[in-house]
Amino acid sequence: MPRMDQPTNRILVRSGIALAIAAIAARLLFWAYTGRVWEDALITLAHSENAVRGIGLTLPQGGGRPVQGFSSPLGVLLPLAGDFVSLGYGLTVLRIASALAGGLTVLYLLRIALHPAVSLSTPAAILAMGYAAFEHNQISWGMSG
Repeated sequence: MPRMDQPTNRILVRSGIALAIAAIAARLLFWAYTGRVWEDALITLAHSENAVRGIGLTLPQGGGRPVQGFSSPLGVLLPLAGDFVSLGYGLTVLRIASALAGGLTVLYLLRIALHPAVSLSTPAAILAMGYAAFEHNQISWGMSG
């Protein structure tokens, strides 16, 4: 199996690391510049905040009993961890996780590109990693909750 420290892979590895850092930076810049929050995030955050308030993973129903809401388990557990620290930190935890996941995705693609069964050329691997790093929907939706 080709190793990441082999001289023939040096350019690819350096490019992958640089793109991983750039992916995280792009997401953080988007967050700082826009501050955008999608309504899906607000629904998920309502579940999380209500759990911390003691009424469970629910959404309040106008004048009635709270109803169970539905979201992905990971999508609720991440903000729940932040809200347990301090109510309102849920979105921050989601955004930090999304930024780090963008960088990790690039590094996973690097490992896949180096795998002998795949063995992508350097330009093809850099193209794939660059797409994962800068694809606008991943940045916009991920960093907006």
